[in-house]
Amino acid sequence: MLADVDFILCPPRAGRADLRGAGLLLPEGLPRWLVSGAVLSGERLAGVRAPRARWSDVDATAVDLSGAVLPFAELQDVRLAHGALRKASLTGARCLRVDLAGVDAEGVDFSGATLTDCDLTAARLVCADLRGTRFVRARLTGADLRDAWLEGAAFVDCELRFADLRGVQGRPLTAAAADRTRT
Repeated sequence: MLADVDFILCPPRAGRADLRGAGLLLPEGLPRWLVSGAVLSGERLAGVRAPRARWSDVDATAVDLSGAVLPFAELQDVRLAHGALRKASLTGARCLRVDLAGVDAEGVDFSGATLTDCDLTAARLVCADLRGTRFVRARLTGADLRDAWLEGAAFVDCELRFADLRGVQGRPLTAAAADRTRT
């Protein structure tokens, strides 16, 4: 099961590993990371490269992942609220119950990703590459999607109330099925 994992960060049995302020230096360029049950709040991980990383039950509130390269990452029950994903690459990522509320993700690349039950309330996704991205039951209330690329994107049972869609490029595949009025 862990034969393909090169870096593991898990908490002690008693609870979560609180690594805030630890000046965490994570190895880069490894084939796979597994991060589970950790608290990384406020850490600066800008520019990190971790293809196929797996994060579960991680509190990464206000983490700076600007310019990070995380293709095909698997994120489950991760809190990234109020952090930075500016120009990060999460192509083909699978996100389940990820809290991205208030995140600054200008220019992020989520192309081909799937975001299920994710909270992107008031997220800043200006100029984001969302081509072929699938949003399922995602909350995008008040999200700023100005000038985002939406060609082939799917919005299934999503909340898009007050989302700013000015200047979006391309046509979403199933935008008509999106729920723009649900509270």
